[in-house]
Amino acid sequence: MNEAPQSPYLARFESFEVNLRSGELSKNGERIRLPEQSFQVLALLLERPGEVVTRQEIQQRLWPNDTVVEFEISINAVIRRLRTALGDSAEQPRYVETLARRGYRFKAPVVWTEPLPREAQATGPRVSPPIDLPAPLLIGKKVSHYRVLEILGGGGMGVVYKAEDLTLGRPVAMKFLPEELGEDAKARERFAREARSVSSLSHPNVCPIYELAEHQGQPFIVMELLQGKTLREHLAKGAFCLTDARGLDIAVQIASGLQAAHEKGIIHRDIKPANIFITEKNVAKILDFGVARVLETGEAGELAAAASREGTSSQPAAGNLTREGLKPGTAGYMSPEQIRGEPLDAGTDIFSFGAVLYEMATGERAFTGETERFQQEAALTENPRPVRELAPAISPKLEAVITRCLEKARDERYRSASELHQALVEVESRESAPRHEEHRSEATRPWVFSLLVAIALALGISGSVLYWRSHRAIKLTVDRTDKTNLEVTGRKAAEPGDARAMTKLGVMYENGRGVPRNDAQAASWYRKAANAGDARGMSSLGFLYMNGRGVPRNDAQAVSWSRKAADAGDARGMSNLGVLYMNGQGVPRDYARAVNWYRKAADAGYAPAMTNLGDMYASGRGVPRDDVQAASWYRKAAAWYRQAAEAGDAHAMTNLGDMYANGRGVPRDDAQAASWYRKAAAWYRQAAEAGDAHAMTNLGDMYGNGRGVPRDDAQAANWYRKAAEAGFAGARESLKRRGQ
Repeated sequence: MNEAPQSPYLARFESFEVNLRSGELSKNGERIRLPEQSFQVLALLLERPGEVVTRQEIQQRLWPNDTVVEFEISINAVIRRLRTALGDSAEQPRYVETLARRGYRFKAPVVWTEPLPREAQATGPRVSPPIDLPAPLLIGKKVSHYRVLEILGGGGMGVVYKAEDLTLGRPVAMKFLPEELGEDAKARERFAREARSVSSLSHPNVCPIYELAEHQGQPFIVMELLQGKTLREHLAKGAFCLTDARGLDIAVQIASGLQAAHEKGIIHRDIKPANIFITEKNVAKILDFGVARVLETGEAGELAAAASREGTSSQPAAGNLTREGLKPGTAGYMSPEQIRGEPLDAGTDIFSFGAVLYEMATGERAFTGETERFQQEAALTENPRPVRELAPAISPKLEAVITRCLEKARDERYRSASELHQALVEVESRESAPRHEEHRSEATRPWVFSLLVAIALALGISGSVLYWRSHRAIKLTVDRTDKTNLEVTGRKAAEPGDARAMTKLGVMYENGRGVPRNDAQAASWYRKAANAGDARGMSSLGFLYMNGRGVPRNDAQAVSWSRKAADAGDARGMSNLGVLYMNGQGVPRDYARAVNWYRKAADAGYAPAMTNLGDMYASGRGVPRDDVQAASWYRKAAAWYRQAAEAGDAHAMTNLGDMYANGRGVPRDDAQAASWYRKAAAWYRQAAEAGDAHAMTNLGDMYGNGRGVPRDDAQAANWYRKAAEAGFAGARESLKRRGQ
């Protein structure tokens, strides 16, 4: 049997020699330093001299993994470094030729010499020489308390590895400054700036930074390891189009992340589909703040103010940390002022995001051209084709949002990411109504209707139970022997700075659990928790501001804290916003937005939002009137209230009684209503006799309306008076209504 031919590993062209086994490039016997990724591309080109190597093939060679932490490194930068090492020119190439929109080709003749050892030979014939590249030096090594596992990719400011945190036992991503920039003081400063800027952001739509450190003089940052794909990859497959609800939700998330960055005085300057990551749970994460700029203190204040009040754009100074001679950003997504090298503000991110929205809507890039120069010229002088010309299904309102983002003059764009975020939320809420109308028409078939109701009820109950288990109902009374222990335990946990403990202590005071009810104390602990970043603390503080409990009523504060909580995914914050928009508190009255927020909170299992959403469908406010939808949400709410009521929550008992009394979500049943009212009244009496002013007021309501107890106006007035004397403002209003 004949042996397979030996394969060469030395390639020579003109005065250069490439050794694939050692990973070395030399000229006339002198070694030339070449970054690893550029060496890999050179090896790929030498494997097929005279043939076209596509950019997709290069991407697969450099970044073969599906897990991506950063945006795909610019292949142009890799080729540029290769040409620099070879002394080559892009305009008059001697070795590496660029083929527009296709890839690259190696022009010079290549001679392969030297055999590989027999044990490394191939088992069959080869058409071309094998590429046996050296593995990255860090793979398998321990760096600090991390073990490096594999290379994932890179950005213009770093190479990214997958690693394991040996202390916490979790997978992470480690980003190292490229070796060739390790001695560049400005590059190191940019790298540290990225870490500081992103670490100051705590937002679900921004990839978080865990640590900044050094290894043998090489700086690195540790980030969350994300599972999923970039928006660029999804768009290539036609996913997350803006005509789809999922695509619009992703757009809202991205805008929310940008708003958070701008409120911190940070502009990204390179927003594009490759820098937006979509996790497996469809959560958008903004990546690669490698060119992000943190404005000077005064400018940051102006930008943050604009983000919150939707004021005029700030004009930061021209000084920045960008590498000399290199504009940050990507052609086709850069704003006109960015292309011209002018001072940048939040408007540049809004323009770039507009280009992303355009691509999500139409499947095409807004500004195209065979070269970067033509793409930049298009962004400066041309308007993209109208969105609805390419995508007729896009609504006029959404088209108007995209068009405004892409205005050439920054003053004509949205004044802040906050304003843009609100515009997208409004579009999302408006466009949800037709989909629900379509669902209603489909439900006219009896058997389909029955099946849908059964599924919806099952999902609603299971989701509600999960939410209830994580937000256990609070009994209004506890054994007196436990009161001191509860408060002391909660305070000991809260005082060292545990945000969750602060929130729990606030809940104890708000509901009189283990301590006398005290809304002022509740507000104090909620504020501490909110300032420490706890979303439940934020939403609870927003609720108190909204109702003037423990703090003077302040609608602006209610909106602010509720929005922060909602952005962090807190269902109570979402429900608060629904109430605020429904009542026009601190925001213009907008039933459509109220419905949108109620739906998000209800989908998260928050029962009060389910009830409110049922009310909106029943009354036709913000959505077309739909008794089927109303009944569905009432049914889900009733299931949740039953779980909470059976756990001893007197408020839930009252609400469940209301559901039975009015036939909402359950068949009307006065006997069941009376039963739950009686149970609620018994709990309220225990709490009232223990000094809970809010329970006194509720017990007065029960007597005044004859719910659970015989109607007795004298008893109602008595309990209202006790509550008023205890300082409960709601009781005073009840007394006024009764002329007492």
